[in-house]
Amino acid sequence: MKTTVLFGLLLFIATGAFAQKPRSIPDTLLQESFAADPSEFMLSQASGDDVQWVNYDMDGFASLCSDEDIPTGWYWEADLGDSTVDNFAYTSCSFLTTQTGSNHPINRNWLITPPIAITDSTFGLTWRSLSLQGPLYLDGYHVLLSTTSNFPTATSFADTLFSAAEMLSFDQPYSLDVEDYSFSPGYIHGNNYTDFNYFFLDPVFSPPQYDGLYHGKMEPHGVSLKQYANTTVYIAFLHDSDNDFLLQIDDIVVSSDYTSRVEMPDNVLKFNILPNAVRDAAVVKWQLGFAESGYLQVTNLNGQTMLREPVESRREGAFRLDAGSFAPGIYYCTLQTERAQKTVRFVKL
Repeated sequence: MKTTVLFGLLLFIATGAFAQKPRSIPDTLLQESFAADPSEFMLSQASGDDVQWVNYDMDGFASLCSDEDIPTGWYWEADLGDSTVDNFAYTSCSFLTTQTGSNHPINRNWLITPPIAITDSTFGLTWRSLSLQGPLYLDGYHVLLSTTSNFPTATSFADTLFSAAEMLSFDQPYSLDVEDYSFSPGYIHGNNYTDFNYFFLDPVFSPPQYDGLYHGKMEPHGVSLKQYANTTVYIAFLHDSDNDFLLQIDDIVVSSDYTSRVEMPDNVLKFNILPNAVRDAAVVKWQLGFAESGYLQVTNLNGQTMLREPVESRREGAFRLDAGSFAPGIYYCTLQTERAQKTVRFVKL
């Protein structure tokens, strides 16, 4: 027991609390696999400039996720997605005790990294996550970034790196069709429940009169941090689902080889411009596997930006492209979302 605790302390110090100091692995700034429970070495509140991990239970409500007395914040637990492997993850419950006057108390659990000095534009963040249940009671979360302090507020953590959708309502309980549910904006686990590598039908939660529930498995995610080159940042995993169930986070890494650590699903299903070629105007249409925000951008052959328009978080969209002022020639129209990019070439007559 003493050996295990000592190893956990050394692992936490080496990979977490002092991650901003010179590192032994040149391409890795932060690595936390939760092989040992780091909870006792984390701070319960942030002071603004802490060099330790912070596990902040903002809501303070007790959990109903288990008959056992589990912590109200993030806590160490075995991998709930695969009992055949010896793996552990950090876990948070959004199914909380009822607040006076409300059937659905808010859930706000913050997991905040130590400060991370991003030394150049090659670095990115990777992690794995699962929602224990879905589409019914799908747990969502946000990955946020601060360049100022580790105070768990929207003012400090103003940048959103990633949004995972949570279930908001349903037309038919226990349906396996995502179209029978409404979700918050963001990525829906398992690429909209189409990639069976990251979920399976759970027979325990499959009542005879219903289709049942999917049981989540750990799914990899990754985002670039190139825009934060030469900046010290804090990264927060905010579990802000309300009245859902269990979320797990694992294998948090900030590294320069992040693109090789994850396989990103291509979210852009359709993207075209009609007509092509364009005289005065055309319609740009797209369809996504899951709702994401982003922008449309048109550039010429010299790379000059001719147009840039924001795109709201939705699965389908259309935009009227007014090209009347463009000089005749070849142009490129790019749809850039939070996790995908698609470019089509068109001709202006």
